[in-house]
Amino acid sequence: VCILHMSGLTGNIMPKLCFAGFDVKLFNTILLGLCFMVLFSAELATLNMQKTIISSIHDENPNFNMEGYFLHGVTYTMYATSLWLAPSIVCLTGARLGMILAGAGHTYYLLAFSTEKEWAIYLGSVIMGLSAAVLWTAENKYLLSNSTPQTRSRNISIFWFFYSSSEFYGNLILYFQLEGKKFMDAGTRHLLIFAMGGLSCVALVMFLFLQPGERESKPEKKQNSCETTVNALKKTWSIFTSREMQILSIAFFYVGLS
Repeated sequence: VCILHMSGLTGNIMPKLCFAGFDVKLFNTILLGLCFMVLFSAELATLNMQKTIISSIHDENPNFNMEGYFLHGVTYTMYATSLWLAPSIVCLTGARLGMILAGAGHTYYLLAFSTEKEWAIYLGSVIMGLSAAVLWTAENKYLLSNSTPQTRSRNISIFWFFYSSSEFYGNLILYFQLEGKKFMDAGTRHLLIFAMGGLSCVALVMFLFLQPGERESKPEKKQNSCETTVNALKKTWSIFTSREMQILSIAFFYVGLS
């Protein structure tokens, strides 16, 4: 029998599912993949029509000047910088709450295009970069907390199957809505942006139903928050300066340039 009750998570109330014979870790893995699939279906659809949105706004308002490539540059610069702080942030928020907050940042970025204001879109780009760093750090932590050495490969495969399918669904939406269109009027733009924002909000609600992982469920000795975040930052630097990571950095740098 399934029982739905409320449990505390870092002072917040979130739903918790409990019923006999249920593999919570597998449930968490599948739901995590579905959350990312829904969230990134909305995000990738918006990013793919970003150029059309920007050019259409400019056609209607010549004072609106914005380059999509520059916008991506702002996002990824912020993303690269925030990755250093993301482990410390996730230590403070926890993996599940961190993903919800980061998902809210992604949603703001999508909805920022509806304002058709340069400052709002650039602000959304900055928030997006920070949110992406927190989202992926929290995702990795949460996925590992729901895996054992025996199930780790299986769980990673399940997650990436659902996440990768977001490209299909996101582009499928665009195919039916924007086939052959080079200009979108204001009504069409707002309809699509709000639809993608609504889809992103659905992902946020889905995040609420993620259950605590094994490491989150086990009681641990309380540590000072500042001490925990500083240790996370030190570990990040320690990993970065390791010999193995330095070798991998060469490949990462090449991929970034390509």
